[in-house]
Amino acid sequence: MFFRLLLPAALLLLSLANLGMGSQVFQTMERKIGQNFAAVRVDRTKVGVAVAALGRANAHNFKNRLVNDQLKGVKGENLEGVAKYICSKLTLTPTHCTKVKNSLKMASLAGSSEAKMEEFSFEDGFKFVYGYIMTVKNSRGDVDVVYTIHQQELRLSASGETSGESSEESVETTHSTPTRSTRPFRTTRPSNTTRVFKPTTATPFDPGFTAEEMEAIKMHYSKYEALLRLKQENVIESISFV
Repeated sequence: MFFRLLLPAALLLLSLANLGMGSQVFQTMERKIGQNFAAVRVDRTKVGVAVAALGRANAHNFKNRLVNDQLKGVKGENLEGVAKYICSKLTLTPTHCTKVKNSLKMASLAGSSEAKMEEFSFEDGFKFVYGYIMTVKNSRGDVDVVYTIHQQELRLSASGETSGESSEESVETTHSTPTRSTRPFRTTRPSNTTRVFKPTTATPFDPGFTAEEMEAIKMHYSKYEALLRLKQENVIESISFV
C-alpha cells in the first residue's frame, strides 16, 4: 500500500523536475539572445543622419513588430512544418527560411543551434528584419525553439504627395501555443521638413540618398529601432552607443 502511494508522488516530483529544467533551458536561451542584442552598438550621430534623410524622403506608414516566441517539444517529424509556420508568420525571405529550417535540423542532429536573422531591402520603402533564433534538443529528444525578431517597414513618397500616414506597432509573444498581444509604442519618426525627391528612370521612388545616408539607415537606424523596442520589452537593459 505504501509503495502504491509512493509511486504517484515520485512521478509527480519527476515531472516537476523536468518542468523546471525545461523552464531553465528557455531562460538560458532567452538570456543568450538578450546578450547578443545587448552587444550591438549604434552610432548616435549616424542615427541622426538617417532620421534626417528619411524625413527628406517623406517616410511614412511605419509598421513595427516585435515577435518573441517559445516553442516547446517540437517532434522530429514536425520540424519542417514548424519551420514553414515561422516563415509564414514572419513573412521571411527564402534565404531566411532556409536558415530557420537548418537551425531546427541542426538542433535535432547536433543538440543545439543559433542563427542570426538580418534582412534589409529597399524598393519604394524599406523593410528591416533583425533578430535571432535558437534551438536545443531536450531530454526527450524533441526540439525547443526560441526566437526574437524585430521587423520594421516604412514607405517613401514624393514631396507634396499625399501619404495617408499611419503607424502600426505590436508585440507578439508565443509560449508553445501562438498567442498575440498588441501594445502601443512611442515611435521614432523622422521629421518631414526639407523634403527632397529625385526621381530617376530606374525607380519612381528614388529619394536620392547618399552612400553615407544609406549606410546610416541600414546599419544604425534600423538596429536602433529594434533595440528601442527590445529595451521597452525588457529584453535588454539599455542601448549601447558609440
